[in-house]
Amino acid sequence: MEDGLLFPGASDLYRAQVLRGVKLKYPNWGLGDFAGTLVAAVVVSAFASVIMVVGRVDPKHGWPLILTLTLPWLPMVLYPFVSSKYKGNGLRADFGLTLSKAKLRLSLLAGAVCLGVTLLVGLVTTRIFGPINSLAGEIGSKEHGLVRVVFALLVLFGAPIVEEIVFRGLLLGSLLKREMASGFAVLVSAGTFALFHFEPKRLLILFAAGLILGELRRRSGSTAVCAVAHMVNNAPGAVALMFGFLN
Repeated sequence: MEDGLLFPGASDLYRAQVLRGVKLKYPNWGLGDFAGTLVAAVVVSAFASVIMVVGRVDPKHGWPLILTLTLPWLPMVLYPFVSSKYKGNGLRADFGLTLSKAKLRLSLLAGAVCLGVTLLVGLVTTRIFGPINSLAGEIGSKEHGLVRVVFALLVLFGAPIVEEIVFRGLLLGSLLKREMASGFAVLVSAGTFALFHFEPKRLLILFAAGLILGELRRRSGSTAVCAVAHMVNNAPGAVALMFGFLN
């Protein structure tokens, strides 16, 4: 047993493997890798937008919209993947990308709680700012056919996986590993998550979701649990978008 390898915020799988005596190395990824991930995503997004503008392609409609949404996700997954592979033990062990039956039940329950809280915060926010729709909902509702279905599926499954790897896996894991007070670390990760969406009217809604998902990651030790809970939270909006209820 190498207790010296354990650190605050270690994933459930990493901790279990260390305690079983599995040969692991102390992860050296951190906030620099998180910053690099966001910078890479912004650069890819900007480059893709410029190419589309030069090619006179509207990046907000049709299949180019799908590319606009997903291209920034490539560095948001690849950067943590490479960082964890060469500086740690890979995404699965370092971030806890595993899901048992018990953890699945926890994630579904947490997702329902997250949805309820965000709906409540949304009602309060609506009374202050008036009707609020998500940016994804506004954009996706203008699409039709297969593009609309694919866009909704990406909102339902793709966004939660990518965002949880970056914000609850890499960012929150890095903050906890630096021995930041756990409550403050969850606050910082939630705030960063909310600001990243660039939707001022939905800031409180996103922040509330970030708090719940961050605490879920801290307590469960599993980023996969957070991803499934995030999917549950996104499900009503994605289904409404897919079937045209957001027109």
